[in-house]
Amino acid sequence: FSGQRMRASTLKALMIHTADDLGNSGPDYKYGWGLINGRAAADVILAHKADTNRPKLIEGALSRTVAGVKTYTNNYTFVWDGVSPIRATLAWTDPAGSAQTMTDSRTPNLVRNLDLKIISPNGTTNWPYVMPFVGTWTQASMSLPAIRGKNNVDNVEQVYLESPSAGTYTVSVALDGTLNRGVTQAYSLIITGGEGTPVNPSPSVSVTSPGNGTSFPKGSVVPISADASDLAYGGVAGAVAKVEFFVGGTKIGEDVSAPYSISWNPSGSGGYVITAKATDSEGAEAISPPITVTILNDSRTPVISSLPILAGKLKTSFEYQVSASDNPTSFVATGLPPGLQCSPSGLISGTPTSLGSFESTLTASNSVGAGTPITLSFLISPLTYLEWLASCNLSGVDVDQDSDGDGIKNLMEYFMGLDPNLRDGAGLVTFQANPSEDFISLTYRRSKEISGVNGVVEWSSDLSGDNWSS
Repeated sequence: FSGQRMRASTLKALMIHTADDLGNSGPDYKYGWGLINGRAAADVILAHKADTNRPKLIEGALSRTVAGVKTYTNNYTFVWDGVSPIRATLAWTDPAGSAQTMTDSRTPNLVRNLDLKIISPNGTTNWPYVMPFVGTWTQASMSLPAIRGKNNVDNVEQVYLESPSAGTYTVSVALDGTLNRGVTQAYSLIITGGEGTPVNPSPSVSVTSPGNGTSFPKGSVVPISADASDLAYGGVAGAVAKVEFFVGGTKIGEDVSAPYSISWNPSGSGGYVITAKATDSEGAEAISPPITVTILNDSRTPVISSLPILAGKLKTSFEYQVSASDNPTSFVATGLPPGLQCSPSGLISGTPTSLGSFESTLTASNSVGAGTPITLSFLISPLTYLEWLASCNLSGVDVDQDSDGDGIKNLMEYFMGLDPNLRDGAGLVTFQANPSEDFISLTYRRSKEISGVNGVVEWSSDLSGDNWSS
């Protein structure tokens, strides 16, 4: 505190801490905290000045630095000699609250309720004094001694251990509540007793980049960064000497100044565990929570090989295997001709059910991601007569034959889109005479699937002869 004025809360804590106890042990309603002892207070200041590595007076603050954090605690750790008592006194200036009544009220009205406790080597929690209140303001209730427990009423608290055993003790100051981000609550803490040795707090460190679970293409240079900070004993800012970075148990680099970062060249693909270790100027160390990154087998997304126009025949089995670079793991196609589908392995197959030209979009993906889509062009053509015969298992059969014996020749079956292996019933061709208008209507169907065959209609006006017209 050299060159600075003492906080009001520091002066209050110091006066209470060093007062000569009167009446009941600890605070009471008659004598309060006792009789002020100016010399004892000055001795604490001098002792603090004589050895700042073993501070007696601590001016600290609780703050919220990370959004969503709900706990605010500062800890101070000592290795105690087990000879003298331990006394810790906490005081803070509470922000202004709202008046509750016109008369004195026993309802707690702290705006920011700080808690003081000391944790013994065996894990026991030692709470501060709490003034009891029983019934009304009577002589009996005013003479009750202070008890120990969590104090939710006062903005000054004191923990006193009369016969502490040797070992490591932790003095904890915590806020029972929340703070807005960036807001701090200052406090003053006085600790006296045995000539213990303070324990240097460890720094804090965390890997900030890359994020946990991030993947990188093969051959990438991975940037790694970490945040590190340090508090010396007493809550004052300490110094981080260096931050080292590890993959598994192998050190891959270090940085001695913020922002702490290195670049890492992975040796191969697979999963890696990354940690950071911070060391402060007094040698205390801390290791960050681990993160995992994955180096992929591939260096880029797939590139699909150039493809010709894919030709297929109507109602005929179709297959085409697509290929791509860089170890594709899946293919996805949209807009395929009806009857065709694309498997994840890139096999386009099926039986086309519609004639015409089609354009489809095809995308290949691998462990890096999806590649650039390409456009596939399809041309689905009708079957020639010979191809049609082959699809009906009638290869080599003459066009004038009637394979199914229904009176319709094979070529006519092809022209009309019929099945040459299945007898067709009547009604395929219909005639309708209209004498009043002197004409005859002939109705028949022609398959849209035929190729290179034209139909011809013939008639004869002389049924006894063989004279036909087209």
